[in-house]
Amino acid sequence: MELNVTGLILDKSLVDRVEKKLLKSFLDKYMKNRNHTFTHQELEEQLTLISGSNPPTEGPEEIGAPLECAFYNSDDCEATGKCEITKETCYPESHLKGAGCYAVFSFPPVIEKNSTDLYIPVHRSQYQKLGCIQFQDPEMMGCAHDSICRQSQTVRTVGHCCCGTPNCNGQGLEQLNPAMMSKGGVPMYGIFSTLLIVIFLLACFVIALFGYRYNKQKEELKRKKFDKEKTNAMENGNLPLVAPEPTETTSIEMVEKPKALPISDFLLISKGRFGCVYKAKWTENGEEKQVAVKKVCESQKASFEAEKSLFDFFQTLDTRYSAIVGYVCAEQVGNEYWIVTDFQERLSLFELLKHNEISLTACGRLLLSMLDGLQFLHDDRPFFVGYLKKPVIHRDIKSKNILVKRDMTACIADFGLARAYDFATVRRDLTAQVGTRRYMAPETMDGAVEFTAAGFKAMDVYSMALVMWETISRTKLSETDTVPEYQVPYAELKYDPKLNKIREHVVTKQKRPLWRPEIKENESTQKFSSVAEQMWEKEGAARITAGCAFYLIWNQVMKGVTFPEESAKWDMEQGLEEEYNFQMDPAGTERMSKYHADYSLPHPSPDPINDQCPPVPPIPIVTENGTTYPNSTPNEPQAEPQESQIEECAEEENPKEERFFSMITGEFVTREQRDALNEADSFNGSATGNSFS
Repeated sequence: MELNVTGLILDKSLVDRVEKKLLKSFLDKYMKNRNHTFTHQELEEQLTLISGSNPPTEGPEEIGAPLECAFYNSDDCEATGKCEITKETCYPESHLKGAGCYAVFSFPPVIEKNSTDLYIPVHRSQYQKLGCIQFQDPEMMGCAHDSICRQSQTVRTVGHCCCGTPNCNGQGLEQLNPAMMSKGGVPMYGIFSTLLIVIFLLACFVIALFGYRYNKQKEELKRKKFDKEKTNAMENGNLPLVAPEPTETTSIEMVEKPKALPISDFLLISKGRFGCVYKAKWTENGEEKQVAVKKVCESQKASFEAEKSLFDFFQTLDTRYSAIVGYVCAEQVGNEYWIVTDFQERLSLFELLKHNEISLTACGRLLLSMLDGLQFLHDDRPFFVGYLKKPVIHRDIKSKNILVKRDMTACIADFGLARAYDFATVRRDLTAQVGTRRYMAPETMDGAVEFTAAGFKAMDVYSMALVMWETISRTKLSETDTVPEYQVPYAELKYDPKLNKIREHVVTKQKRPLWRPEIKENESTQKFSSVAEQMWEKEGAARITAGCAFYLIWNQVMKGVTFPEESAKWDMEQGLEEEYNFQMDPAGTERMSKYHADYSLPHPSPDPINDQCPPVPPIPIVTENGTTYPNSTPNEPQAEPQESQIEECAEEENPKEERFFSMITGEFVTREQRDALNEADSFNGSATGNSFS
């Protein structure tokens, strides 16, 4: 686009990139050469006409100059044979006020182990991408050197570097020397000084901890003595009890009275290592309802506070979401911490699947509602609600933490490890290796989590895929279909496997649960299993999101569903040859929105209540003698032992396998491998056979 102003033709894209004060100076000189001088007001009018914006304000932010960089793409080289290195130019504009050059390269197959240089050159065969990039602030680039494209940090499979001078990425690249780096990417000479600092800090911490524990024990002894006196006085009817007057050696202690909750008739449902879950009766304003009470001990206070904060956050939203368990209250009662939620009559999905086969209709409704809950947690703009929210990462998705309602819809529960994600900062506690080992994502076990919202969400998506496998595997497809007994994911690893064993199975061997042939022969379950497979990909970035998975399952489950009162039959409006798309079907999405706003409405998905192959499982009966499951098979499997859960502050029961760093191979090896290498190296007369742990 060109602008002709007072006989001068200017390119609009050039005008947009030139500072207004420079353009004003140019116009002034140009008009003086034509024997005409602008007044100040005329100059501002001409400037406004050219730039198409308001007159310049005081102190405009400076935009950097264009930058030329080397350009190369290995994908284009393989696809078209164009492998030469060319040039490209980046033009800073708008809020991206600077430009820099970058390079992406692979690690060399062979590394010179005797080199002591911190940086080594990158061979031309390692180049993957060269180019230029715009940025908002030079500090955001994080370049190790301004004129040399030098790697600043280590990555497992690829390296990258950046610089800020013309063609700096075309004059040779430098990468960190792996032989001089520890596993975490720290130069070896820096490890020892770091260790000294860590040892000093640990010593200070231990001393402070002993002092704190000593004072705490003294306070606890005084509190117990006072509580004993209080109890004796209350039993003898001497009320009220008055604490002794403070002296030089005593102080007044406030004894908190536990909050009374209107709960009675406790019946134990399940018991774990960290607490118990009860069915109970909640009575308020003359009305009664069944609730579930999770009681945890004082050592799990952090988990209780985290779950309470999440439920408090949900309470601030405009509406409750039916795919998330209903919250009643959370209180400290004595030395216990109680989380009170709505009681779901069918208990957990684990209990349902262990004792019952389910129909295809029930399977579709369960999968749909589970994924509906997960997309609500993950998305800042969830389906079916009209408000924004922070994403929530659950971090312990498993069949025991998904509850089943009377209508065979599911809701997600147990938020003890969940955290709300803040886009401004990456929370330290989100980076911890937590969750149930069997359901852990590969990157979590391998310590390679991407510290982004998408990376954390991908861990939940993988876990949900395993829950989907459990559900689909217990689905009876026809009267002649033989459904196998319930199995947990990776049952071949037995109960409560150690983390190293699961890591080898899932990460190294890349094993996944297997489908029985009938699943792949049925149209619906074939689609369900395909979605689950896209959710348990090895790389987190390759997995589909919870919202995408919900979309795909919805389109399969809702095929042929009609809503006569809304006159929205898909086949009539779109034609039988069109594939169903729920985003284009306003009746279905409107029904879901109403369902989440009013729990008395039925779920829009097909209702399994009328299924006969098999019928809907009966409601379990919870009594003082335990939970019974009517019509359950007599040879049902034994109850699963409690799966270990890796807490942020807990250590593994057994020590990890001892590993040593070998200077011969440059890798971590076992004790047996180290001894064999040292023996062979000594036999060959080598002087570099030592290794250290």
